[in-house]
Amino acid sequence: MSAIGLPEELTIYNASATAALFDARLAEGGDLDLDAASVVEVDAAGIQLLLAARRHAAALQRGFSLCNAPASLQSTFALLGLSFDAAPEASA
Repeated sequence: MSAIGLPEELTIYNASATAALFDARLAEGGDLDLDAASVVEVDAAGIQLLLAARRHAAALQRGFSLCNAPASLQSTFALLGLSFDAAPEASA
């Protein structure tokens, strides 16, 4: 399966629709391979969505990857005190 392209705005305004995409992929039995190349704006809801998606994939024993993350997304992880590489693996 191909990677799911994340929206330009990974925010509270589209978190529900984005979560539905993730749920559909997991329901199909696939891994969550996410391509963040298009992301230009992210808020706390977007970060929470990524962390929750990682936990959900792990609970279903599925893979999770986040590739092509722009500097803005990486800096948001840093502002929250999270290592970008480690953030999807973190548990809350």
